[in-house]
Amino acid sequence: MDQSGNECVQALQALYSSPDPATRKQADSFLCRFQQTPAAWQVCDQILSHTDTPVQFRFFAAQTMRTKVQFDFYELPRESYTSLRDTLLKHVNQFRAPECQPIHTQLAMAVADLAIQLDNDWPDVIESLFAMFGQQPDSYPSLLEILRLLPEENQNHKLMTDSSKRFSTRERFRMKAAEVVAFLLSIQCPNVQAKKESL
Repeated sequence: MDQSGNECVQALQALYSSPDPATRKQADSFLCRFQQTPAAWQVCDQILSHTDTPVQFRFFAAQTMRTKVQFDFYELPRESYTSLRDTLLKHVNQFRAPECQPIHTQLAMAVADLAIQLDNDWPDVIESLFAMFGQQPDSYPSLLEILRLLPEENQNHKLMTDSSKRFSTRERFRMKAAEVVAFLLSIQCPNVQAKKESL
C-alpha cells in the first residue's frame, strides 16, 4: 500500500482504537477529507481486498466506494470503468456472508449507482448480474439486493448524474422487468437470506 493508503489505515486505527477523544476526532476529520480525494478509489479497493483487514476498516472502504460512485464518478477516466465494475462485483461476491451484510449493502448500492453512471457503457447490466449471481442459490441474495436497489437508486437525487442517464437506465430496467419477475417467481427461496430479500 502506498503512503496515502498507509495514512488512511493509521487514521482508521486511531479512530477505532485510540483512547484519546482528540486523536479520534483528528482521525475522523482526516478520513472525511481523504474520502474526497482521487486516491481513495485505489486505497479502498486495497482495503477491501485484504482479508485480514478489520471489519470496521472494510465497512469504511465500502461506504467510501459508494460515495465516490455517487459524487466523484467524474474523477475516473473512461478506460477504468470496466475494471471498477468488475472489482465492485467481485467485492459484492466476497462479502455475501450474513455477518458482512452492512459491507455487502454498501457495495450493492455502489454497483446499482455505477450501473446508472455507466449507462450505455454497461448496456447488459441485468444480464451480467444474472450471469454472476443468478446461477447458484447462495449468491441469490446478492442478485436480489442489487435488483432491488437499481430502481431505488435511479430515483435517488443524491446520485450526481444527469437526467438522460436516469431515463435511459430506467427504460433498460423496465424492459427487463418481466425477466426479473419470472426469476422471483421461479426461485424456491433456497435460504433464509434469499427469502428475506425477495419479500
